[in-house]
Amino acid sequence: MGLVTNGMLFATDIIARLKKTELKTIAISIDGLHETHNSIFGVRDALKVVIQNLHLLAYADFLETIMIISYSHYLGKYEFQDHFFSSAMWEKLSAVFL
Repeated sequence: MGLVTNGMLFATDIIARLKKTELKTIAISIDGLHETHNSIFGVRDALKVVIQNLHLLAYADFLETIMIISYSHYLGKYEFQDHFFSSAMWEKLSAVFL
């Protein structure tokens, strides 16, 4: 079972509830670096929240795949990796750049 989301609402209590399901994959869309992503969502610090939630999901260690989906004209793989994650964290994620 999988879930596609913008990644904004993954508090620790939500993650605890998801761990009790058969969920194996979560795909999270990210639409650029901070200024671009925040303006698309109309929420200040939206991307910061999503990145924090990605870390929570990755270290909760119950998913087979955490997929990041981004359009390449917004964000490149290495630019994304350099801005947000250590190499250890990056290995827990899958990324799709369209």
